[in-house]
Amino acid sequence: MTKFHAHHTQKRLELRSLGVLILLFFLISCSATSSGPKPDWVDHQSKKYPENCYLLGVGSGDDEQSAEMNALSAIARIFQVAVKQSQTEISNSLTTKTGDDTQSQWEVQFNEVTELSTQKTLEGAQIVESWVDPAQTVHKLAVLDRLKTALILE
Repeated sequence: MTKFHAHHTQKRLELRSLGVLILLFFLISCSATSSGPKPDWVDHQSKKYPENCYLLGVGSGDDEQSAEMNALSAIARIFQVAVKQSQTEISNSLTTKTGDDTQSQWEVQFNEVTELSTQKTLEGAQIVESWVDPAQTVHKLAVLDRLKTALILE
């Protein structure tokens, strides 16, 4: 075998190895997130994870991380929710007098802010499924085994 043929054969092997690596990366990334038909759990019910056995949390977001955090937060809210609410009222009045004619205007503006927070460590909560809808919104399903959780909380 000449140097040219040996070098050419080595280059083909390198290209094949690169192609295999790219294919593996593609397959792994596709298995992590499904973009097929809408799964049942997106609507908060799952045949695979029935509510009598699991606590479910569904989260959505623009990316994997925010969808995951929203799903875990949905489970955390089941345990304890602290609500902090504040309201602001702004009132303005304007009275205009022209000769014997008086006109009054009254404006009231309300602002309300509600904050929810939870304080429970999610031991055992897992992200088990993921789906990307046609609008490219990422949806994640978090589950928590009811029996295991009951034993931990005792």
